[in-house]
Amino acid sequence: AHWEPYSARKDFVGMFPEELKSTDKPRHPFAASDFSDQSLREYRREYDEFIADVDEEFGKLLFSLEASGVLDNSYVIVTSDHGELFERGEQGHATALMFAPVTHIPLLISAPGQKTRSDFHSLTSNLDLLPTLLQIAGQEIPDRAEGRILPGFGGTEDASRSIFPMVAKDNAAFRPIKRGTFTLIKGSYELFLFTGYPGHPDAFELYNLAEDPDELRDLFSKDITTASHMKDELLEAINAANRNYQTKA
Repeated sequence: AHWEPYSARKDFVGMFPEELKSTDKPRHPFAASDFSDQSLREYRREYDEFIADVDEEFGKLLFSLEASGVLDNSYVIVTSDHGELFERGEQGHATALMFAPVTHIPLLISAPGQKTRSDFHSLTSNLDLLPTLLQIAGQEIPDRAEGRILPGFGGTEDASRSIFPMVAKDNAAFRPIKRGTFTLIKGSYELFLFTGYPGHPDAFELYNLAEDPDELRDLFSKDITTASHMKDELLEAINAANRNYQTKA
């Protein structure tokens, strides 16, 4: 949900020390806005305070569900459609920038009667929720379901899996995607393609999230082998997605 402006209750204001602030990053060429680093730090602080506020309220809900016995026979799933960006000149998620603060979202699942915690660190997608829920319910999973059953619910962890986040809001629903940001995340690598933005030539960027979690060192012209393989895979995925919407001249 979109809650801006983020106005936490006074008990949560100022709860995060100044030294927790994130790294300031230069404005990105594809950023639509140009917020100052100071403004972005303020927005990020208010956002974190509001998350803490909501987290406490969600905790009250869980305690109530547990006390009433609902959790004994219910699954609880917590996830999100996107994160929020407070860097590179941008604030929010209505942006061409698909960096980790936007695409790295929570996914927590509590099974009925669960008492211990299990952590999985493989790449997953919100697309995985449908087949996982159908598996839990004992229902058939249709062929059109693009996701996979999540690890811990019958699925397996796959270190070589490819995930394709993207933003392409400025395209017609039933025509090929001509303008947008396409992402391929595979292992520790993340490849971006910015394409079709007026005033900008198409551009690729490549990051190693394990070695560079702040996404500041573009490796596209440095790690040629990884860049070439991932570029081919991303372009083929884009072409495959657009194929059904291409018309003959």
